Amino acid sequence: MKLRDAILSLDWFSNELCIVAKQPWTTESESKLIMLTEDGRVPADEVSDGYEYFLEVAIIKDELLDHMKDFLTPSQRIELVIHYAENDATPEWFNELCSSKRV
Repeated sequence: MKLRDAILSLDWFSNELCIVAKQPWTTESESKLIMLTEDGRVPADEVSDGYEYFLEVAIIKDELLDHMKDFLTPSQRIELVIHYAENDATPEWFNELCSSKRV
């Protein structure tokens, strides 16, 4: 599945899952939803296939999109999540939007 499809389909996925994806992370990157190992790692077979930890579904749903999902276009959701995965921070445009919506 493409990374964009995984991000836009989050409502269908359990919070216990994690997205792994192949670098570089773009809308077209190959991705999968997996369970992490008991010690919180990407399973070795996924790593050997070229997949890397992207983000956990719960983090995306609860920390990034929580109250803002309805204010974002699909492309903004994708941009936000990829930016967060790469930078461990939200983009400035998102911070401004949150301030304007008082979230």
